[in-house]
Amino acid sequence: MGETIQKNEITKELENAEVLPFGKKDFNAYNRLMANIEKGFTKASEAYVLIACNLWQINRSEYFRIDSYKTIADFALEKYDMKKSTVHNYIKVVEKFGEIVDGKAIGLKEQFKDFKCSQLVNMLTFTPEQIEQVDPSWSVRDIIAFGKAPLFLETTDNEDEPTDTEEEAVELTEDSVDEFLNVPDIVSGRTCLLECNDFEDIIKNRDVLLNAFNDMKKDKNFKNKNVRLVVELAFD
Repeated sequence: MGETIQKNEITKELENAEVLPFGKKDFNAYNRLMANIEKGFTKASEAYVLIACNLWQINRSEYFRIDSYKTIADFALEKYDMKKSTVHNYIKVVEKFGEIVDGKAIGLKEQFKDFKCSQLVNMLTFTPEQIEQVDPSWSVRDIIAFGKAPLFLETTDNEDEPTDTEEEAVELTEDSVDEFLNVPDIVSGRTCLLECNDFEDIIKNRDVLLNAFNDMKKDKNFKNKNVRLVVELAFD
């Protein structure tokens, strides 16, 4: 009797188990993309492009579900100890500045290849007209200032320009790749969490915003910071 009950329970669990719509080709692609991300962690130069493109691809194809993760953020945190805000910024950079061919992210568009990740993150909310005016030689502070006052920007001489500690903090070196990837890419004191076309999108993504807000408040890197949400409007 007990054996029959146990068999029935096992059969019920199998019937209720989620059938994943992935085939052998998907599993091979998933493993290849993860291998590429791991390669990215070992590279000092342009590592973020390789990592960001493969994260974008895993997110787009929902391959994270193969390992039973609910979101790309959960996947990246568990697999690579990457914070949600960093993952969010990487994917947004690829979406806005990446070269995407036949549904695959192959790198940055030619005009953005000379930009650092910290620069592109601070250009996420820029209009196409603003982006055209930004030069890779600009410091992160110059880009932030331009975003606040795009009609007037004076580039200071090197002797008078303040030390760009924010930019230096996120510049990739062979010894600092892991540290960089574990810290939210918020060099300007702000990070873009969400772009919405109507107010309903904000309501739908309430949990996403709340999780990001709570994660930053708990993060030791922002222990003495006044963490808050800022609502802004953007136009093209």
